[in-house]
Amino acid sequence: MNRDSDGLFYAGFEQNALSLGIRLPVKVDLRSVPHLLIVAPSGSGKTHLLTFILGQLARKDGGLILADFKGIDFTALDGCRHYYKHSAVAEALSHVFGILQERMADPQSGRKILFLVIDEWSGFLSLYPKKEQEGFKQQLASILMLGRGVGIFVILALQRADAGYLTGRDNFGNCIGLGTLSRESISMTFSDHRDSIIPKGRGKGYLATDGRPLQEIVVPRIRNIKGTMGVICSALDGRLGPARLCRLPEAEGTGRAGGSRPVLPGNFCDCNFLPHPLIFQGAWMKKNIKTQSILPTISVDFGKTVEKGVLRL
Repeated sequence: MNRDSDGLFYAGFEQNALSLGIRLPVKVDLRSVPHLLIVAPSGSGKTHLLTFILGQLARKDGGLILADFKGIDFTALDGCRHYYKHSAVAEALSHVFGILQERMADPQSGRKILFLVIDEWSGFLSLYPKKEQEGFKQQLASILMLGRGVGIFVILALQRADAGYLTGRDNFGNCIGLGTLSRESISMTFSDHRDSIIPKGRGKGYLATDGRPLQEIVVPRIRNIKGTMGVICSALDGRLGPARLCRLPEAEGTGRAGGSRPVLPGNFCDCNFLPHPLIFQGAWMKKNIKTQSILPTISVDFGKTVEKGVLRL
């Protein structure tokens, strides 16, 4: 996998394009703009978004660590090597902080990318007195400030942005807000776009990336949750290798896969851009976008093996 794209994944589909019947993926590239903050109140689809992102990160040639304070939404991952829940979030943070120090001592070692995903950060901190909280916040701040240079990236999720628990907001180059955000959350995470933020339904929200326009996003459904969790667990155990480059076979003289559907031009099947399997559903869009590519309607399925209509990457 290309080092320049190993930090790339999709946050969902662009809502305005989706309203026109076009499913246009919205990209986040942590190598380019480091770290992601997710703010999503209860019932807004935070767990689903995290699962969608984790399923993509799991297929990259790197390391994945999940720290889940509540330990309720990811019970399928119990027993996975690098799945930490409840107070063990402190162990995950300490582990990654130790890796950071090792890599800082030898920054040219060329080690693989590492993702630290933390869910319910504020809930975890609330377990501890203020002095201990400050220690954890300082560790996280160090990872945020120094991690990019040594290939360590953080995805931090919480229900509400609270200045008392959130340190180093400026170190998050990407921010996603789902559902109906509180005024404080909007002020802290979307200060440059506060007048544009309105309440959204479940699975819908905004992506703000430093230096880019605000984007409205819709998180797609995952067709096979059980299979997705299996893929994520394999990555947490360090058992899943990098995705492979592949292309759909083209039927001779037709320009169509299997003689029935058009093959997209360029690197559509390049795993550097789509690091998960896709299911092709329904009619193909006949819109001619600026890139002169034909966009299909798609939904993701992380867990299935080879079967008719599924492209394995």
